[in-house]
Amino acid sequence: MPSITTITLGQLLNPGENPVDLNLFRHRFLAQGDSWFSFGSLLPWATGNLINPLRLAASACAVNCARPGKQLVHMVDSRRDPGFLSLLIGIQAIAWSGILLSGGGNDLIDALTTPSVDAAGQAVPPALRLLRTPAERGRVTAPAGYVSEAGWATFEAHLVAQFHEFVAVRDAAASLSRGVPVFVHTYDVITPRDAGAGLNHGPWLAPALRAYAIPPADWQALTRHLLQRLATLMQGLALPNLHVVQTQGTLVAAAPGSSGSSNDWENEIHPNPGGYAKLAAGLGAAIDAVMT
Repeated sequence: MPSITTITLGQLLNPGENPVDLNLFRHRFLAQGDSWFSFGSLLPWATGNLINPLRLAASACAVNCARPGKQLVHMVDSRRDPGFLSLLIGIQAIAWSGILLSGGGNDLIDALTTPSVDAAGQAVPPALRLLRTPAERGRVTAPAGYVSEAGWATFEAHLVAQFHEFVAVRDAAASLSRGVPVFVHTYDVITPRDAGAGLNHGPWLAPALRAYAIPPADWQALTRHLLQRLATLMQGLALPNLHVVQTQGTLVAAAPGSSGSSNDWENEIHPNPGGYAKLAAGLGAAIDAVMT
């Protein structure tokens, strides 16, 4: 099977002497997302991404607008991402075969890292954070006992609204790609650990769980619980031609307490190239099932 050809925004819009001919490909995808579609390390070859190892039945390209740290709320914000919107609904819009989306994971991590006390020393209400303080939770007998249900309700309402907005932009009057399939993956289970991406980027979850005094023995179960809830939320989205590809359960989790590359993971929240290749096999099969 041919690999997908990745094209950067700069290569497409400022080709210089090497213009890109998208008509050479059977399928033309516009890709948007977070570090799982870009790179999750200051050493890109150490992590790779989920697009590069994709293998599809027909020739395909992906113009990739993803970048690390991007949250779903920023992906259709004209101030944050004018390039993506220009190619979808702007003056440079073309007719895309489909859209590849990696979104929701950074939103969850951002919500999890919300402290219980803000910078001014004021208590953050439970509805504005995902974790419960020791005083709020008492004795915990299951992972859900660490979760602020009021905070999860806020998070869920926010995230569902962002997916709806993303699809609404696809189907806007100015779009030449109204109704094309959108493919979004779920996120595999992270092991909270002291494994950052370099130069003070991460770790993300381990410090947050320590701040809420959650016992390390419960970290893995809590993270699994939250990522399963995220996957269930995404799979329940009733949006036209949005395909949520269930990739959770594909990877071998990193070993608890490890600080570097472990099993299928390069750092705390990003797979290594072998891990991405495993995920790409499932994502590619799901795309082929729709596009053919």
